Amino acid sequence: MSLKNDHVPITPAPYPQFFNNARVLNFADIEGWQWTPQLFNAVNKTEQPDSNAVRGAIMAAWNDNGPDATTQLEAYYAIRNGIPVVGSRAWSGSRGPRLSISTLDDSIARLTTHAIGQNLNRRLSHVSEHPTDPAFSWSKPHADPYQEGYLIGLGSKGMNYTLRLDATGPFTIESTDATLSLSEDGQLIFVADGWPYPLRSVAETDGFDPAEPGRIWANMTSSTHNVVDVPRKAQITVTTDEAAGSRVWVDGHFVGRFEVFVYGGHNEDFSWSQMAFVAPLDAVHGTGLQSMAVYGSS
Repeated sequence: MSLKNDHVPITPAPYPQFFNNARVLNFADIEGWQWTPQLFNAVNKTEQPDSNAVRGAIMAAWNDNGPDATTQLEAYYAIRNGIPVVGSRAWSGSRGPRLSISTLDDSIARLTTHAIGQNLNRRLSHVSEHPTDPAFSWSKPHADPYQEGYLIGLGSKGMNYTLRLDATGPFTIESTDATLSLSEDGQLIFVADGWPYPLRSVAETDGFDPAEPGRIWANMTSSTHNVVDVPRKAQITVTTDEAAGSRVWVDGHFVGRFEVFVYGGHNEDFSWSQMAFVAPLDAVHGTGLQSMAVYGSS
């Protein structure tokens, strides 16, 4: 698989953005032929090595688009559903039990969300039992309105969340995974793995091509990709999932998304790709953030 999008724009992409379990469960596009480590040739199905000579296999994922095009957690989210499937088939091989398709999705969900001591999904440990309530909320204490820092201590919230912020000026929310800041000059910026990503203007309907999720070609005139100026006093809403990335509304109006410029094949075909950041919930700095709430499952 190729993280974020294919370096050479081919539709359909030979290397998908997200791990495709169908290629494991239906090897060489043959229904029900489940992959084992000795199967490597999906074109000439009879040309496979002797299983006795094969000791295992390695999952391959790469990023042709540069170090700023994918965060470390985005790379994990792209491949996580394939990890238990490939691991199971590599362990069972041709002699062990086959995967049960009817229960596979539930099994994957349980295995990827309960890996002991890792929390790579960045799940929150304590959330409200009511689905309409925020998973977490915070308001600036009134005791000292000019206090510059507040410890929250929740780390980060993973994918599929809505983050609602009420701001009256500059602020920074941070975690070890990412920081989100509103600067003095009105730039809303995510920083992850040392790379800054300012909020940029895109059309609300751009970036949803099913064949190339999140990609907006540079020659599309509906999106300017200019840096957005955010008012000092505003309600800022950030929604995030793996495919659409982190998208922003200001006072109820869609204004853009966080994205990265990607060079295409032979540096001739350029595009912008979505960035999907976890929500930082470890500490708040500055006096400008009045309250915040995070919605979404744990």
